[in-house]
Amino acid sequence: RRAVLCGTAVGRHGDIASGKCEVRDVGDVGLGMVALESIRAGELLFSEAPILSMPTSTKAEGDRPTLGEQAALASDLLSKSDASAQAKFWELSDSFWPQQKTVAGIFQTNGMEAGGRTRVFSAISRLNHSCNPNVNRAWQEDEGVMALRATRDIEVGEELCTSYIFPLYYSAAERQAKLQSNWKFVCRCTACTQSGDARAQSDKARKELAVKVCKLGVFRETMLTTPPDAAVLSTFEENLWEMVADTGELLKVEFGPNPALLANLFFDALQVAEALGCEGSATELAQLALDASCRAE
Repeated sequence: RRAVLCGTAVGRHGDIASGKCEVRDVGDVGLGMVALESIRAGELLFSEAPILSMPTSTKAEGDRPTLGEQAALASDLLSKSDASAQAKFWELSDSFWPQQKTVAGIFQTNGMEAGGRTRVFSAISRLNHSCNPNVNRAWQEDEGVMALRATRDIEVGEELCTSYIFPLYYSAAERQAKLQSNWKFVCRCTACTQSGDARAQSDKARKELAVKVCKLGVFRETMLTTPPDAAVLSTFEENLWEMVADTGELLKVEFGPNPALLANLFFDALQVAEALGCEGSATELAQLALDASCRAE
């Protein structure tokens, strides 16, 4: 299948009007992707095939390759690519050796994990990071493309940003440390440039989200090992829905109606419902997870 850049989607996504976005200079951070028209939440922007792809793990025991091994493999794959793919690869940024680009630096700066492989894209790799992203990327294994959808309504001229880190439930200081270590930049998104009470409130909300998501996992493991008596099953089921409602509301306050984050929440809760043996709740949560996933992917 052909790669599709900034305009037309392929396969099951259908045709999308061209000119939704473009790569341009966005100031201090260099190049970025900008909306050329108003985009609705859940709308597909485009899909794209990678220009370079290699296994995230190349060792039998599942360990990640060293930087040297990664560079050697990337160089070998690049040398076997056609001239167009090589040219697009060398146009990408290198955060590690910007004055004299290297294959390893470009790959480490632009590679995105998807479907068990690390992939580099001509357009999607141009997306800058935000700790409150307005687009979500999702790998479509059947078509071999990465799809990009809006997580909320986006205005003309607004930069399109994804998240480089997951989950996003770290404090601003923790996120900055991860971004500096892995990509060599200081994040200046709306979440990170807050100060005073606003920043403290955001950090508190994300910490609470991390705790709530962890509790869902613990809840599931507990139900698998020690199923509740039938007499108290309804109480556990009510507690589950309260957790979903509380977590979902906090997600919307901190991130807006981000369907990817909501899909993860509903899927985690679905696993708890299945562990409890609550078929009705499991069916309802499965539908909620499906609906959110369709808006995200």
